[in-house]
Parts: sequence; structure tokens; C-alpha cells
Amino acid sequence: PLVRGIRSKPVTGQTPDESVAGQRRSMQDPKWLDGYRRLGELGLSWDLRVPYWHLEEVAKVAADHPDVPVVLNHTGFPWIRTEQGLAGWRSGMRALARIPHVWLKLSCVCVPGELWSYDMHRDVIREAIDIIAAAGGNPAGVLLALDRQERGTGEQSAVQEVQAQFKIPVFSIIRLEDLIDHLKNNYKSDTWLDSVLAYRDRYGVS
Repeated sequence: PLVRGIRSKPVTGQTPDESVAGQRRSMQDPKWLDGYRRLGELGLSWDLRVPYWHLEEVAKVAADHPDVPVVLNHTGFPWIRTEQGLAGWRSGMRALARIPHVWLKLSCVCVPGELWSYDMHRDVIREAIDIIAAAGGNPAGVLLALDRQERGTGEQSAVQEVQAQFKIPVFSIIRLEDLIDHLKNNYKSDTWLDSVLAYRDRYGVS
């Protein structure tokens, strides 16, 4: 089949303190749940993206519908990196990890408004893998849109460190060197190229 699943974002609160339970298109909305049940009848999966403060709600919906495979995108959005925020994220991730028909995409690990860096997100990525392993799951691999070829904690790149530590394959659609070649060969202005080269010099592996 050309269609394997549906990616749908239910209504979510803007902060952990904002409840939208029972609102239209929330995960408690009877009409939304009717549509969710139809996924099982059609043999489709549910891809979702919700911030971490809704993960335990997702776990309840998933547990009540074992015939619907669930794919959690973006690592459950661990946006708030305070101790309280990370505790909430861990709780939701563990609730989902206990459900056998749930899969996790370790993607879009970021903090809104902050520059992405390996150092900022390394521990979250590794902890997500540990949570999966503790529940009996195994990481299958990593797919990157762009391998920035950033340094890890030592001389190796972040990708090389992941491959060595977790013994899982890492694939990328393009690498930073591909982007540099494209800019060199297709743009007359050096503005973007100079910025990318400066990024490589600052963060990249030699």
C-alpha cells in the first residue's frame, strides 16, 4: 500500500500547566478517539508529535488500542531542560516504552530558540536510548537529513561516537561536505559558503 500510516497532532497545551483535556481534537475527544480506532480497522499506524507533558496521555491511548502501531516523533520534545522538565519527560517516555507497539524516532532533539549543539543534547539522546533498552527495546539505527560532521566529546565526530558506543548504523541523506561542494559549484555569492565553512572550522572534525 502507498499509505502506511497517518501523522496527526492532537490539540496540545502550550505549557505543562495548560490542560486541554476534553477539548475538541484532544486525546479525550470522543470523535477524535473514534477516528483513532479507525486506524486499527484500516491497518494504519499513528505518527504523532506532542510535547513531553502529553506523553502519558499518549501512553493511555496506545495501551487502550493495541492494534494501532504508534510512532512517537521528535524524541517526545524534551523542550524544558530543568530538573522538573526532564523528570516529566522521563516519566512519559518510560510509560510509552512499556507498550510493545510503540516506536520512537530520535529526531528533532532541540530547545526552541537555542542554537543546536551536540553538547547540549548528547545526554538526552543517550538517556532516551537507555529508557528504550531498560524496557527491552533495541535501537535499530539512526537516519540524519544532514550529518553536520560535528566533533563529539573527543577527536571523533558525534556520529562516529554513536556508532561506536551503541553499535548501531547511522545513515545520512547528505553530509556537510556535500553541502559545501554544492555551494561551491552552484552559487556565485560566497556569503552562504563562508558561513558554512566558518561553522565547520568551529564545530567540525578535522
